Amino acid sequence: MSGAFVKEDSDQQERIERMRMIREREQLLVILEKKRTYLVSDPKAATIDPEKRKAMLERVEEEIVTTRRLLEESLGEELE
Repeated sequence: MSGAFVKEDSDQQERIERMRMIREREQLLVILEKKRTYLVSDPKAATIDPEKRKAMLERVEEEIVTTRRLLEESLGEELE
């Protein structure tokens, strides 16, 4: 197999991997946003210890920020 075909295959594999990572981050973001909505507004969440609930909410919000940043970086790389 020539070097050009190997390089093209490698580039294609990298693109597939980046697209997979983007999908995974999008799915994670949806899950995290649902968790945040639950912790903020679901009546069942009111039964959670307030300090624990606050800590959980802070952790989820930090994960949302991180995931959004990573997703934006991945999308930026994909557009290059």
